[in-house]
Amino acid sequence: MKRIICITGILLAISLTGCTSLPSVENPSSGAEQPTEASGTPDYLAKVDANGLINGRSYAAVVGEATFKCLSEKGWADVELSDTGSIILRDASKSDSFDKDMQLCSETVNSQYPLPPVTDRALEERYALELTTKDCLNQLGYSITDAPSKKTWVEQMRSGSADIWLPYAELFTNNRISPADEKKIKQTCADPAERVYVG
Repeated sequence: MKRIICITGILLAISLTGCTSLPSVENPSSGAEQPTEASGTPDYLAKVDANGLINGRSYAAVVGEATFKCLSEKGWADVELSDTGSIILRDASKSDSFDKDMQLCSETVNSQYPLPPVTDRALEERYALELTTKDCLNQLGYSITDAPSKKTWVEQMRSGSADIWLPYAELFTNNRISPADEKKIKQTCADPAERVYVG
């Protein structure tokens, strides 16, 4: 059985059958040095375009590639990288030792690609995009619950609530979505968690 690890700007989700949302590992601290400009800003932020993409690629794809490289350097030949940034462990029976290396690689990569501080403006922009995503997923036939008010959602995001309303998290929790299906869905309905919010 395969194990798929989905990486986004908010979620690091692990599942045995498909991408499922679980609590996030957000920028854990590590001793790895962050690449920064003289201003203290991570270098990659200078490459973020108006759509929140890094050189035209999603945050998940960039971070997934860096995580895959780290795992490969640790000797993991039994993993593959999907074009959405998901990492696939081909043999789930190796999960225990894999989890340790995955945690170390996540800490290293998150220190290289830390998300910028979240502003109210960025949260309001993200909320509007989540509403658009909900409507898009509904049009594809997936049932997504109604959003809370913008004020409630922003407060939940600020507090780090585990009950935050995210259409893609709900999609992955309530449906078995293969990496191929994930790619098709995300080509139609953008995932707001895969972009970087600057400002």
